[in-house]
Amino acid sequence: MTLVMAPAGFGKSTLIAEWIHKQPHSYGWISLDERDNDLVRFMEYLIAALRTIQPGLCDSVLQYIQETRDFSAETAMTLLMNEVQAQSREIVVVLDDYHAICEPSIHHGLAFLLAYLPRNMHVVIASRSEPPLPLSAMLARRQLIRISANDLRFTIQEIRELFRLTIDEPLTEEELSRLGHRTEGWIAGFSCRKKNVRAKENDIVAYPFTQQRPEQLEGDIVDYLTEEVLSRPTPDVQQFLLKTAVLERMNESLCNHIIQKESGKTLHEAVQSGLFLIPLDRDRM
Repeated sequence: MTLVMAPAGFGKSTLIAEWIHKQPHSYGWISLDERDNDLVRFMEYLIAALRTIQPGLCDSVLQYIQETRDFSAETAMTLLMNEVQAQSREIVVVLDDYHAICEPSIHHGLAFLLAYLPRNMHVVIASRSEPPLPLSAMLARRQLIRISANDLRFTIQEIRELFRLTIDEPLTEEELSRLGHRTEGWIAGFSCRKKNVRAKENDIVAYPFTQQRPEQLEGDIVDYLTEEVLSRPTPDVQQFLLKTAVLERMNESLCNHIIQKESGKTLHEAVQSGLFLIPLDRDRM
């Protein structure tokens, strides 16, 4: 399995799409959302993705889940694996936006699939948060490749190349440095606007790809974060973010003192939710 895990706007889906079109194997792609938290629906989508690779593949599995409805995830996955393993070709299945899934039966079924994954099948998961799957065991067995936000951050050289390809006038080293520092390599941070314009006003260098003043552009980023990040966590996590927003660094005891909560679970939830929090020690807290 390959797990690509990073917060919103780091180019996870783009990376997978670029890779998948350059490799020779057949693939199926599932884009998930909150409405897919139903085991029957998830299995139907998974089978539909496999059918784009081989028409008629897993017909018996589809018949089983539609007739049984209240079926065992392990039984359905076993039937699916048997049909996939009978194929002579290599098969890649992409589960995009897996963070939208919270149904335990789906996690259980996918964990079972991964535990007995056919040799000719490769599962790629894109997620903003760490999925509740046996990742440590897979790492120990060398069955997992992890790609994180740190792997996806743009370097100064990559930012330079991006703007060389998208604007007429290259950036100065000072502008590159400032852009890299302010966005920390976050692609969405410098892709809200792409115009071949360099704007300077009051001796403040605006982002070179926009006619807007810096505060206007940052308003676009705030809108993006509000829609794609801050509106999605649970109310408890939202309250945690509101009360701890004054901190640049935090640990469990400091957060508990500020939010006056005895449990440190909220900090853990925030870290696991892909909310641009960076663990600084081996305890990931």
